[in-house]
Amino acid sequence: MFKTNLEDIKIALNDLSVIFRATSCLFLFPLAFTFLCFRGDNIIDLFQKIMVFVVPFLSLYLLHKLFKRIPRKYETKTKHVMMSVSIGWLLIAAVGALPYVLSNTLNPVDAFFESMSGWTTTGMTLIDYPEKMLEDKKDILFYRSFTQWVGGVGIIVLTLIVFLREGTAAIEYYSSEVGSLKLKPSIRRTIKETWKIYILYTIACTILLFLVGVGRMDLFDALNHAMTALPTGGFSIHSESIGFYGNPLVELVLILFMMAGGISFIIHYRAFEGKKSHIIKNIEFRYILLIVSVATVVFFIFFIPGEGALNSFRLSLFQTVSIMTTTGFGTSDIAFWPVPTQALLLMLMLIGGSYGSTGSGVKVLRFVVIAKSLVYSLKRFTLPKSVMLRLTVGENTIDYDEITFVFAFFTTYLLLTFIGALVLTGLGYGGFESASVSLSAISNVGPTYIPLFVESPEGVFEPNARWFQMPDVGKITLILLMWIGRLEIFPILVFFTIFVRKRKRKK
Repeated sequence: MFKTNLEDIKIALNDLSVIFRATSCLFLFPLAFTFLCFRGDNIIDLFQKIMVFVVPFLSLYLLHKLFKRIPRKYETKTKHVMMSVSIGWLLIAAVGALPYVLSNTLNPVDAFFESMSGWTTTGMTLIDYPEKMLEDKKDILFYRSFTQWVGGVGIIVLTLIVFLREGTAAIEYYSSEVGSLKLKPSIRRTIKETWKIYILYTIACTILLFLVGVGRMDLFDALNHAMTALPTGGFSIHSESIGFYGNPLVELVLILFMMAGGISFIIHYRAFEGKKSHIIKNIEFRYILLIVSVATVVFFIFFIPGEGALNSFRLSLFQTVSIMTTTGFGTSDIAFWPVPTQALLLMLMLIGGSYGSTGSGVKVLRFVVIAKSLVYSLKRFTLPKSVMLRLTVGENTIDYDEITFVFAFFTTYLLLTFIGALVLTGLGYGGFESASVSLSAISNVGPTYIPLFVESPEGVFEPNARWFQMPDVGKITLILLMWIGRLEIFPILVFFTIFVRKRKRKK
């Protein structure tokens, strides 16, 4: 038992010291890239550029030193993991905003938004023309994509492989990031296998994009989109996203790697082991293929009159995979799609990717449990009481506690989405627009039904002020939704519950 909530906070902050130590080192990668792409002989300019990443590196390292000195009396328990993960993501996103501010790219609130969107792999952006940064801010674009690449597998997972010893705490931290993904008995070996596959896929995606994108996609373009496709992030270095390239082969490569990011890493590991039967038997994988197929056909039917068969299929498949996996790349602005297709896209945003993947959303497995629970309940009403029923998903039996947790998660998810939409509606946005923005944020998808670019009276498309100049209240609401969605709600609820209890005791 813990005597005071203060002791809980001390333990959580002490654990954070290790996470901040690992994350501080990540800023050395964009720092190195700054040296590589610097073209000039002015030492002052170089100094200013390197300080953009040196400052956040030192900030996190100082936090590591500070939190390491905090005394603790007890071992790490589940609630401390929940607290430190919640605080950790928030502080890392805050420190991660510094490069945008120090490089005069964004103001502090917009920078925090962009940073949170990156680390949580959401892909919402407040940078209207990223291509304008290719000349003198390539390092910022690289950093922006890099945050999604790291955020895909998880900051805490990276920390575990480097610093933490195995044991209960390590397992708790791992589970808080990626769920119940189990590849090997050893937690450290599990994480190493995950990162090996992740790095291998990133290299493969970069090479393939570079090869098929000859003419418009150079190596820098290929690397950036590989770093944001596999983690299902969606940041692009062009305002037109993937539509800029107009290349069906580029889209095909990205479809493959978005799908790779959207399905469980268990499947990838089994594939490397040669266990094809395990892949086919995986119930989530089968349902993802089914949902993608059905949605693609529906969109195809809608768009074939105006686009033709080939273009309609190409558009439908790419956008279905992009939204379903919560990546958010675009070859078309979904804000201008017909309302029935937008409603289906909202359903795909809600469902999301696979459990143990880099994707977000409610997750396919949870929807399978919900659907089977409803069928199970109907059978209980219609069959004699003497009949024994079991609720199974694949080869696993689901108990009552797991069902309760899934329904609690789903209800809370919808409630938070509604609250977010309510805030945006109060700021003057339409109901459907607000719902799309709120759901896209908490599901870490990115695209919304507020157009990023609108046509001016002169016939020129320009950035939409309704998005890029959203009131700060709206931006902060979305920051919180992205944060909550990435951590799947409950760690943050535990975090707030502890503070509420402490306040009640003081009263």
